[in-house]
Amino acid sequence: MKEYFAFDNLSNFVGLFVVFFSVIVTLYSFAFMKGKKGLWKYYLYVLLTTIASLGVVFASHLIVLIIFWGFLGFLLYLLIGFGEGERTSATAKKTFIIIGGTDAIMLLGLALIWRLTGTFNMEHLTIPLSNKAAIVAYLALAIGAF
Repeated sequence: MKEYFAFDNLSNFVGLFVVFFSVIVTLYSFAFMKGKKGLWKYYLYVLLTTIASLGVVFASHLIVLIIFWGFLGFLLYLLIGFGEGERTSATAKKTFIIIGGTDAIMLLGLALIWRLTGTFNMEHLTIPLSNKAAIVAYLALAIGAF
């Protein structure tokens, strides 16, 4: 388990904020969700989003990170589907397509990192930005994250 997750000061700090904002979102959504169908599903998705976000924050293995990241994209699609507008379904589908595209770019970055280092363990990664492949890997991860 230790090889897949890291609990250092930075990840603990960010994890604390993930939980804080999840609680704020949950409290704020009580008024919005009052009397709606699928109430339990919505709060289950919010809980799973919090868990997946913590998985991303604490991941120290790139494969674990991309699994939680992909799960977050899927949960975002499900949460957008709770909207009431006439274009909610179309918006959710567009979001899912955009997230899928950025996930593919992120996978390219992960593949390049593995090719350059031979490992997915973040604790053993040292990649100087001295060649084009390292720069492309960095940019792919940055674009996928943004």
